[in-house]
Amino acid sequence: MLEVRPGLLLGSMGDALAVFTRVPSLVARYHVTHVLSLCNHPQNGLITSWLLRIRTRVEESDSELKDVDEEEKISKKNPLQKRQKRRRKKMVSEATRSGRGRQRGRRKKGQRQVELPKWRKFIEVADMPKSDLLHHFEECCHFIRDGRERGTVLVHCEHGVSRSVTVVLAYLMWTERRSLRILYQELKERKPEIRPNSGFMDQLRLWEDMGCRVKDDNKKYRAYRLQCKAREIEGIPSLTNCHIPIVR
Repeated sequence: MLEVRPGLLLGSMGDALAVFTRVPSLVARYHVTHVLSLCNHPQNGLITSWLLRIRTRVEESDSELKDVDEEEKISKKNPLQKRQKRRRKKMVSEATRSGRGRQRGRRKKGQRQVELPKWRKFIEVADMPKSDLLHHFEECCHFIRDGRERGTVLVHCEHGVSRSVTVVLAYLMWTERRSLRILYQELKERKPEIRPNSGFMDQLRLWEDMGCRVKDDNKKYRAYRLQCKAREIEGIPSLTNCHIPIVR
C-alpha cells in the first residue's frame, strides 16, 4: 500500500481485505473511512462476502459471550449451575478458536475504537484497453475529494498497478493541475510496478486535453465516444446466421 498524498492510499485487493479485516498495523497507521473499488463484479462479491462473514462471526461471538455472562450471574445465586456454566464457556472458546466466532477485546483507555470504512464506491470495469474508465473520472475525483476531507481514502483494484493508478493520476491532474507526464514519473519512482494499459493512458491524455473535465463539445471526446459505441455494437451477436421463423 502506497500513501500517494495525505489521506490518499493506493493499494490492491489484498490491501482492501486487510482494511476490512482490521489488521492492527494498518489500523494504527491509517484510519480508512472511504474505499473506492475498481474491479470486476466477482471480485467485488469477494470483498462483500468477506465483510459479511466477519460481521456474522463477531455477532455470533458477542451473543454467545452475552449468554455466558448471564449464566455467570445465575450461577452465583445457584451453585448447582456451575457445571453448566463451565461447559458453556468451553463451547464458546472452542468456537472462537475454530473461526466461528471472535471475542471482541476491551478497548483500553485513550485507544480509538476501530471501525470499518463507512463509505464505499464500486465501479465495475475490466483491465482492458477498450474499457471506458474516462466516463467515471469525475465521480471518482469527487468521491476521493470528499473522502480526504472526512478521513482517508483507499483506491484499489486487483493488483494496484493499472485501474487504481489511472484513477489516482486523473485525480491528481484534476486537483493539482499538473501534467500527466510529471505525475506519472513521480508515481513511477515511488512504485515502479505500475503499468496502466495503453487504453487507460490514452484516456488520461484525453482527460488532460479537455482540462480535466468532460466536455461534450470536444472533437476528440466525440471521436472517443463513437469508438466506445462501435465497440458496444461489435459485441452484439450478429443475426445474419440466425433462423427467425416467419409468422404469416
